[in-house]
Amino acid sequence: MQISTVYNGEQITSELLNHTRSFLEVQITSPYANHTTSLSVPTFARAHTQYQGEMLESRCNQLLIELYEFGSLIDKHFSTLVERFRSSSIPALQSSVNELAADLRTRKQGLRKLFIKNEITQREYQSQLKEVRGLINNAQNRVCSAIDDLFEGSPFDGVSFDLRAMLVQQLTQQT
Repeated sequence: MQISTVYNGEQITSELLNHTRSFLEVQITSPYANHTTSLSVPTFARAHTQYQGEMLESRCNQLLIELYEFGSLIDKHFSTLVERFRSSSIPALQSSVNELAADLRTRKQGLRKLFIKNEITQREYQSQLKEVRGLINNAQNRVCSAIDDLFEGSPFDGVSFDLRAMLVQQLTQQT
């Protein structure tokens, strides 16, 4: 389904990618392209809030304007953000998370073999996996903090979580 609206004197169009009574996903097609965002109704509110009729149109327009403003920010500030991203600790922290995840996979295979041979107990197996998972969680928390620091005070500070995640993915691909 195509959606269009006029915002700041400019025609904006998008496509409704996914729509249920409690979930919307919109992708802008013009003037910016390939930016997607979504919105869902929390479970506790589903009895009285549904994306149908006027509510569907209103929420789609809100998402469309959000995507337009996001595209505009990217046009104006992306090159500066790329430089800030490259000079931040984020790429190294992301690499650390990937290395820890690879280590977990390797350790898990080895531990599984030891467990099958009855050379370690279930408790030892779980304890060692828990230790590596804790390291991964700590590393992921450091990545999230560094990302928060990157965006704090920037024009992207108020951008929604899913758009920030998409932006971080684009920044990671640039490095």
